[in-house]
Amino acid sequence: MDNLARISETGIEKVFLHTEKVKEILENDISNMNTYPVSVELTLTNRCNLNCCYCSDKGLREREGISEELSFEILKRLFIDLKNGGTKGIVIEGGGEPTLHRDFDKIIETAKEVGMSVGLITNGTSNLSKKTLKEFQWIRVSLDASNADEYKALKGVDAFEVVLQNLKKYKQNCQTVGIGYVVTKNNIKNLDDIIVRLRDIGVDYVQLRPVVDCPSIELANVNFDYLKNFESKEFYVDTSGFKNNSFKGNGGVPCYASSLTSIISGDGNVYICGRLNIYDWLKPIGNIKETTFKDIWNGEERIRQLEMIKDISFCEKKCPQCRISKYNLFFDSMRRIKTIDFI
Repeated sequence: MDNLARISETGIEKVFLHTEKVKEILENDISNMNTYPVSVELTLTNRCNLNCCYCSDKGLREREGISEELSFEILKRLFIDLKNGGTKGIVIEGGGEPTLHRDFDKIIETAKEVGMSVGLITNGTSNLSKKTLKEFQWIRVSLDASNADEYKALKGVDAFEVVLQNLKKYKQNCQTVGIGYVVTKNNIKNLDDIIVRLRDIGVDYVQLRPVVDCPSIELANVNFDYLKNFESKEFYVDTSGFKNNSFKGNGGVPCYASSLTSIISGDGNVYICGRLNIYDWLKPIGNIKETTFKDIWNGEERIRQLEMIKDISFCEKKCPQCRISKYNLFFDSMRRIKTIDFI
């Protein structure tokens, strides 16, 4: 299928829908980077019912406490703060598995009542209610396996068919449902089989990404072009992550794009970056249990860390593989254009 004009739900193109934020980033003036993030990546709980061998959040969860989770009262205050500040969307994600939070349904309902758009990244093991599913603008299920044996080996639990059954219900009650698939040496053999099965279930897309922080099962020089043969007008396979998310060092450019999003962990810590927080030396810029998001976002520690990640040498030495790098490379290229008055 010809994808020349296709705009992806997971692509960089969506940034053009937020022109004021783009303008702010291109100006690259730290004193003028206090507008709220477009969306926030929010961990409700550090608890998880799987044991993925490549979990990139495991170290952070262990440092914070694997039983840590945010209270309903703190989250409601946060949602109001974000709405008032201009944030559009909240990605409910992990950390741990968000659907395990004891107040999950009430949290989602409250976010919608406040006026936030809500997306969900989940492992898909929970049989969510139709009412709650309808609240999400999108859902992405982290499947990462093509059959039951791979699933149990990679995630430590026999839940593959449970997830596929839940997927059918998710799709019946949510407009956009996608699949996240972290590709490793141990789950690539039958990739085309699961792609066909997922298409037949009716999911909208499958997003293939390289494994990070787990070199023993990394793949190199993989060609996924053949998977495009399985696409249709209603279904696509996104392999861009293998180009955009596969290098370290932020592509040798400063981090311009940290203000597009914000990361809030299961113990309330707010981080400048969702990848640098794999390091135990990275200090959070604040904690929503102790103060408001507004004060954290406009605080001195965030300004200090913005200066830190503007340093190319820092990014080259410290930045791991990161999905934000593609935005940073885009903004760096845009800032180099001299003939701005012409198309």
